[in-house]
Amino acid sequence: MRGVAVIAVAGLLAAVAPGCGGGGHAATTAPAPGPDPFAGDPVAALGGLEARLLAADHVTITAQVSASGAARAELDGTIEIARATGASIALEGTFDGTAIATRWDSTAAAAVDTGPPVWADGLVIGVTRMGVLHNWAKVIGGADPDTGNGDIRDWVGTDEPTWLHDDPASRTLAFHVVFGGAPIGEVELTLDDRGLPARRVQVVHFPEGDMRVLEEYVRFDVRP
Repeated sequence: MRGVAVIAVAGLLAAVAPGCGGGGHAATTAPAPGPDPFAGDPVAALGGLEARLLAADHVTITAQVSASGAARAELDGTIEIARATGASIALEGTFDGTAIATRWDSTAAAAVDTGPPVWADGLVIGVTRMGVLHNWAKVIGGADPDTGNGDIRDWVGTDEPTWLHDDPASRTLAFHVVFGGAPIGEVELTLDDRGLPARRVQVVHFPEGDMRVLEEYVRFDVRP
């Protein structure tokens, strides 16, 4: 997958509610609530999610993945990202009928000239734009995860996201994965009440047929 991403990172607005005083008391102002990832537009929600993950010192993701169609998979895995020191992926399950139990670690990667922040960017953008299965499949095949040669955000893209059914209450962003300037798959990414990924459903189009993927994120921790 190679493409050009155009994601607008917009600020999320927090309302300030004024209070009214009586009998000569000065008016008071309630403190502004925290940012609500479901109050703004969907472009801001996806862009803000990526900015948050790219700025984090540590990200831990544990996911359960099921795929059918052009590729078949039943996998459990964990991605550990430490921006300053390195990253790892641990996997077990089955892929195209073969039992899998494998681990990748950036400290032993084939691309020894790639630094920890580049691995962090590649894995984070890989998760938001392609889902975890793309890089898991790379590791299963004996390769390193994709980094886009250090330009992952220019390497794979999305079109402008919308809320599913135009309803922010769905907490689900709908968008296409873009490769070579053309959409190659459809995604529905559901966020939890923190604005972090909880579930992803996608269809990816390959010459040999479609692949349907369900990713459920049983743990998604972000530490600044």
